[in-house]
Order: sequence, then structure tokens, then C-alpha cells
Amino acid sequence: MIVLNEYIEFISHFIEQKRGDGTPVIEYIVPSSEIASEIRPLPGNTLLLKNDTAVELGHPTGISTFFALCGDESTPVENGKITLIGKDLDELIGTEVPLGIVIIARFKSTPSVGLYSKLLGCGYVGGEVPGFLVRAMSGRYWCRVSWKAVKSGLTLFTLGSYIIKKIKINIPDAESASLLFITSSDKDVLELSRIGEHVEKAIHHARRESFMELYPDEYRCLTNQQCSICQDEKTCSEIRKIFRLSREVGE
Repeated sequence: MIVLNEYIEFISHFIEQKRGDGTPVIEYIVPSSEIASEIRPLPGNTLLLKNDTAVELGHPTGISTFFALCGDESTPVENGKITLIGKDLDELIGTEVPLGIVIIARFKSTPSVGLYSKLLGCGYVGGEVPGFLVRAMSGRYWCRVSWKAVKSGLTLFTLGSYIIKKIKINIPDAESASLLFITSSDKDVLELSRIGEHVEKAIHHARRESFMELYPDEYRCLTNQQCSICQDEKTCSEIRKIFRLSREVGE
């Protein structure tokens, strides 16, 4: 079981701190009618060349962070709220900028590790949004946005709306969901990533305990994610080693 209420509170304080520092903070609420509407993924990009790229966010040589937070029914999470700290895509044309993304959701009951992985997976929208290419790594998020997509009106708010709708459709237990984007500075994204490191440790511990409790004699993955982009790859490797050693001792 995973409850990250305290980290959700940390994020609220973080946003208010940035607002107090004079950093641009913009908020948008996705209408309830839009959240409830059907999502229709369109063929996205599997390749986006540099010359076709209007904005690049979270490049591997720079700074990015991506994680999710889940709370129980006692946690206040405003449904459909998207917060942007920094500039949107149309103001970032021709640049490479850092990127921070946090998905926040409140569940009807205490969420499991499986639900957490599913929540995180909703943020991987590469191949679903035209002109938006994603290369996700553990705790990182690197994306390119095409000139055509920006000119057609793609913004971080429309992207966030899509992710929130995807959460509500694919995870019925999620009562409410919100999103945070940061493009303001390396310093701000790095500060956010430090919160993400603590979250990763908490998830690492919870997943390890859950696997050991559910499968004391064998190991199998609870998600369909590729290992190369899964945030729990290190945990899974550790657990496999434990089972291997247990079998060797038993023999």
C-alpha cells in the first residue's frame, strides 16, 4: 500500500514558495465535462528530427524530473487542476529547457503499488499526441514538440488535460487528479527532483515489501511497462536476486 499525503503537501508548499519568489505560476482547471469526455489518441510521432523540433524539454544533458504522487481520501487534490511554473510551449520556441512533471491523484481507498505504476504510466503519452515525442527514463522525461504541433495550438495545458482524462478513464479508483509542469529554471526543476528522490525511495520500499508479501516463493511483475522505462527496475532486480539466493540456500 502506498500513501504519499505528506509529499502532496510538500508540492503545495513548493508552488506557493515559487509564487512568493515572483516566479510565473499559471493555473488552469479542466472543465468537468471535458474530463468525462472520451479520449481519442491520434497517431503520434516515433521520430522527430531536430530541424522539425520547435521546443525541446528535459534533454538528457540537462535537467528533468518526472514522478507521481497518490493520496487517500483524506488528501485534498483539486480535480482537473493544472499548474504551470514557468513558460508554455509557444513562449519557448527555439529553446531547450528543463522540465519537471508531477502527477497527483487522490484515490477512494489506499492505493496499491500496482495502481501507482498505472498512474505513472498515464504520463507516458508518446505516440498518442501528434507532434509530441517522448523518451522516458527512470525519473526523467525528455520530449520534443514539433513546429506544426505548436502552431496547431498544443500547449502544456492541453497536454495536461489529455493526461488527466487518461487517468480518469483508465483508473476508476482515482477520484481526482491534478498535474504540475515546471519549465522555469534548472534550479526550480532540481529542487523538485529532490522531492522526487524521496518519493522514489518510498515507492522502492513499498513495492519491495508488497512483492515479498504477495509472492514469497516466486516473483512476477504487476505491470506491462517496458523495463527500460520503468521506475521500479532497480527494485525488481533486487527482488530477483533475493529469490535466486533463497533458492540456492534451499538447495
